[in-house]
Amino acid sequence: MKWKTDEQQYAIGSILYAGKWPVGGAHYDGARNRHDPKKYKATCALPGIKRELGYFETDEEARAVAESAVNYWMVGLPANVVVSGPRSESAAPKVRASVDKREGRL
Repeated sequence: MKWKTDEQQYAIGSILYAGKWPVGGAHYDGARNRHDPKKYKATCALPGIKRELGYFETDEEARAVAESAVNYWMVGLPANVVVSGPRSESAAPKVRASVDKREGRL
């Protein structure tokens, strides 16, 4: 997973990518009350995990929570799913064979 800087007109933050897909983020929320010390919002864009993970005092805290949520989601993936990295044609028959074996189609 890799963090990339995301700069928009009224927001600054970082987006967490798994391969080429954005899966989470940490952004500064300037619309929060000026007396509220928690101005950094952590988000997650994966199914089964709530979108907004909360507000934090530092960017590092928000990034850690977002990354933790994404790692938790990825632990639940089946063992034969490749999350990131280049696609190789040699991996496709192995995955297909394991699915066929599991479903009794050998």
